[in-house]
Amino acid sequence: MDELVATNEIWDFVDKHIGDDVAALGLAGGKKFGLDDDEMRFALVQIEARQKLGRKLGRMTARRGVIFPQRLSWEQCSSEATAAYKFREIAKLVDGSFDCGVDLTGGLGVDAMAMADVCKTVDYVEMNDELCKVAEVNFHLMGYDNIKIHNMTAEAFVDKCVQDGRKFDLIYLDPARRGANGEKVYRLEECSPDVRAMCGSLQKIGDLVMVKMSPLISVSDCRISDKGGLQNVLCIGTDGECKEVVTVEYLNPVKIEHDLLKIKCVEIERSGKYAEFEFMDSDERKLLWDVLGFDGLRNMKWIYEPSPVMMKTCGWRTIARQYGVKMIGMNAHLYASSYEIKNFPGRRFKMTNVLEFNRKDIAKMFGEIGGKANITVRNFKMSVEDIRKKFRVRDGGDKYLFFCTDDDGRKIVVLC
Repeated sequence: MDELVATNEIWDFVDKHIGDDVAALGLAGGKKFGLDDDEMRFALVQIEARQKLGRKLGRMTARRGVIFPQRLSWEQCSSEATAAYKFREIAKLVDGSFDCGVDLTGGLGVDAMAMADVCKTVDYVEMNDELCKVAEVNFHLMGYDNIKIHNMTAEAFVDKCVQDGRKFDLIYLDPARRGANGEKVYRLEECSPDVRAMCGSLQKIGDLVMVKMSPLISVSDCRISDKGGLQNVLCIGTDGECKEVVTVEYLNPVKIEHDLLKIKCVEIERSGKYAEFEFMDSDERKLLWDVLGFDGLRNMKWIYEPSPVMMKTCGWRTIARQYGVKMIGMNAHLYASSYEIKNFPGRRFKMTNVLEFNRKDIAKMFGEIGGKANITVRNFKMSVEDIRKKFRVRDGGDKYLFFCTDDDGRKIVVLC
């Protein structure tokens, strides 16, 4: 069937069975419900998408008629919350909005729609013919008539714009993070399109480039141009994970503001509220390390583990200064205080004991707490699995153990 002209009967079926088990529906077969095989396959994909993406894409999944292609296109797409947040943030650079923007890696169209909220017009570029046809339907249903669709590769579209002399106020890319054999990749040069290889061409069609990168990439490795000016790095987290690392970079050297790299992280809650933390990279580098070590740690009462999105920023000294905590060690990425800091962005624990690591004392401690604990290692010589095997410790319970190393090389174990 042509999914672009799905009948009301199919959408009625989707609405009626939106909470049903997809596998069970598939086993029952389409004939039972008056649908042929193609119609049933399409309907099951729509039901599954709405079940799995309800929180991530609430507006789209709630809209009858919005089409979701096969599962692969869901994998890398932004959530509506993260897409809206990052484009609102970049719009602040120009006091509210842009005239024209281009999304060179269109995909499911979530980012293109968020971009269209801050741009008067948006060009959506996607090489996959099916995704382009689906985007046309979805953009219309979602009320975005200011998006123009182009079915071609990012490279071909950029080359055409260079020939035509077209310019954009904002260029956006979210390179595919799958290798030739379907394996996950995260380095920029492994992704498609290769943004760094395109920099010369991109510079001819605009100055401001926004790139969504893998949450695995290091902030120190996310610059796309040697000649450009990386101005902003935005780390976005939801559900206790770092979901996106987004960069904003000027490709025109004239517009570079040296040493003004701002790094910002945001944790978006399910309620829509969010907590932000930001700092200038140059300020972070000027701060002194305020490290406790083993001796100082024994006078503390609380341990803090920054959230994953906070750790992604690498603003270790700024975190310590802003929240009034002290680092256990430069590479431990754990903090401590003598009193409770309730607004610390991450997990906090009440300390009950601090030990130097040695087999006899640690074995005794595990015996006292019943041989069951939640274990975290930070800059430590053994992995969590190695510790569990060596001391025969089960996972879980209400005890938390942190194994780390201070700047003097002493191995520390903190019981909470």
